[in-house]
Amino acid sequence: MNEKNPTLVLLHGMGATAQIWEPLIAASDWPGRVIAPDFRGHGAAEWRNRYTLGSLASDVIDLLDHNERYIVLGHSMGGGVGLALGSGFFGNPPLGLAVLGLKILWSEEDLNRIPKMASKPPRIFETRSEAIDWFLKLSGLIGIVEPTSSLVDRGIRQIEEGWMVSQDPSSFLAAPRYFLESMGSITKMGIPMTMALGSADPVATVEDHKLLPIEPPVVFEGLGHNPMVEDPHLVWNWFLKFASNLS
Repeated sequence: MNEKNPTLVLLHGMGATAQIWEPLIAASDWPGRVIAPDFRGHGAAEWRNRYTLGSLASDVIDLLDHNERYIVLGHSMGGGVGLALGSGFFGNPPLGLAVLGLKILWSEEDLNRIPKMASKPPRIFETRSEAIDWFLKLSGLIGIVEPTSSLVDRGIRQIEEGWMVSQDPSSFLAAPRYFLESMGSITKMGIPMTMALGSADPVATVEDHKLLPIEPPVVFEGLGHNPMVEDPHLVWNWFLKFASNLS
């Protein structure tokens, strides 16, 4: 690792894979190391017995060298994992945390739906195209990424019975539904943090962000839940401005 330049850690959202960052990586010119893992239960990663923000944060720490300086850019659930890393409980905290499209408030209906989704068996499809369609819906990429795109490759897998998405349904239990309760930890640590969302994001809203003890989020006009795929250059410029101000 180049000690002058921190490592960039890119953390994907629920149902997606690290391939979601490929457009942004192509648009970037980060001078240091870049890490973009598939979370456990997603993509090429193994399915595990435990899915919590803490277990995902611990997996990320295992990818870093001892005391490695790093900055996190997390999307949706990946932002929740970034927050867990910012607590310092799982190891060396990041220099800064940038979060895209994080759902702040969860209704009682949302909270009741999570264990139901997590308990369902994986859906098996007869064709690859059916599995791709399901993956695009689960990851929020429907209508943004073409079914023929290479970005879907690790999102599905072929098994003896047919095709399925790579996501373990049990991983829904890692949804960052207690975000507000954990904000205190990162605030106490004094870690710089910025947030952003698309104006057409059906998951995150500017109004909900007003509940947080940080600056209002940057809003990307006309973009949805996956702005780093829709307009990677715009998102990269936002992130780079934040990262450039970190010491």
